[in-house]
Amino acid sequence: MNFLDKLVLPQSEHHLILMQYLMIITYMLFLPYMSILTGSLFLSIIYRKLGISGDKKYLRFSKQFIDLVTFNKSLAFGLGIVPFLSLIFSYTQQLHLSGADSATYLLLSLALFIGGVISVYSYKHSVHLSDILAANNDTEDAENYYKKSLNTSNRAGKLAILFLLLSTYIFFGAIQYSADSTIWNSGFFYGVLLNLSGIVSFLQFIILAFAGTYAFYIFMYKDKILSDEYEGKELIQKAIKSGLVFLILLPIFIVLSLLVNPTQSLSTYSFLSAMAAILSILLIGNGFYSMVKSGSVSSISSLIFIFLLVFTLLIVKEQSAFNTGTKAQFAQLNKNYVVYETNLKKDLGLISDASSGVDIYNGRCIACHKFDVKLVGPPYKDVLPKYKDNFDGLVTFILNPVKVNPEFPPMPNQGLKPHEAKAVAEYIISIAAEK
Repeated sequence: MNFLDKLVLPQSEHHLILMQYLMIITYMLFLPYMSILTGSLFLSIIYRKLGISGDKKYLRFSKQFIDLVTFNKSLAFGLGIVPFLSLIFSYTQQLHLSGADSATYLLLSLALFIGGVISVYSYKHSVHLSDILAANNDTEDAENYYKKSLNTSNRAGKLAILFLLLSTYIFFGAIQYSADSTIWNSGFFYGVLLNLSGIVSFLQFIILAFAGTYAFYIFMYKDKILSDEYEGKELIQKAIKSGLVFLILLPIFIVLSLLVNPTQSLSTYSFLSAMAAILSILLIGNGFYSMVKSGSVSSISSLIFIFLLVFTLLIVKEQSAFNTGTKAQFAQLNKNYVVYETNLKKDLGLISDASSGVDIYNGRCIACHKFDVKLVGPPYKDVLPKYKDNFDGLVTFILNPVKVNPEFPPMPNQGLKPHEAKAVAEYIISIAAEK
């Protein structure tokens, strides 16, 4: 986008590499939060429907799921919006002048994400309110308020799901679009919406979101689950089994993502990261199976750590694909930076250009000065002796001349750069040495 392009600064190869590492860290903040937010919303709505139509204990589980990552509104800003903006500016910087309009698509995804977050919090508050009213609906007004809050929660939940699904779908489509230079000019419809790599990444994310949310729920309520008074042990068993099913599906989509990735984006790091992620998932699956058999969730802390490792490996895999697919773009950016750096140094007078002291002398000095003849200015034989041991003083005078001798008019400033003033000073002194 034009206004984002105005914020782009030329970056050297080292800066671009550093930016790629920072993107990995940003993804490590954003994707786990996004996955738990999406998974907890889905599961909260599912359990809420089960609670309203049947066993009321599911209502408590519904609230627990939606409260997983919405207990503090600053989380949405710090782990959602800020990393999202950081990614947008990173892609803008790295795809500058490439023709890829990734920033536009990511901004659209961000707008939908913000709408989803607002709807999630609206759903959460209406769920808590409706449950309070359900326990105190002994009057007609209370019953009416209960029905209104129930309708509000239903609408907010549907809107939240719609916004978050659209946001993540466009997000992963835009990310895969950014990594494939062959489709940079194909537009939003074919480049993002119908991007096969983006679709596979989106489905992989949804599966990981459900598996990760079940694991995170067990981790957050581990102490309650381990207590004898906990009433939801049967639900936890179902949650563990459901998480195990999603874990079984996940390696399939990781392998599929490698198969549908463009050839120019594949690298050794992509394959190694994918294989390491699959091995880590197998470890988690084994842990889930052990929990099903033993009925104990004491190992969940270790499994959460491995889940974070899986996220990291998948992020490295995708970032490696992006780096490989945009090598030509990075080379061009580095070339642009070299030109920018050279011009900047010339403007600051830190390096010399093609002009020599002879050229400058013949073009600017010779009209007013000679070695032993008085012209507009004094002859050099009368001036140079006082600069015999003060070369820097001569350079300073050439750069910023001041009136010294009242017999002559002040020397006008020639607008020379430091390296030009130094070159002409060296030439003038060399002339004096020859006389």
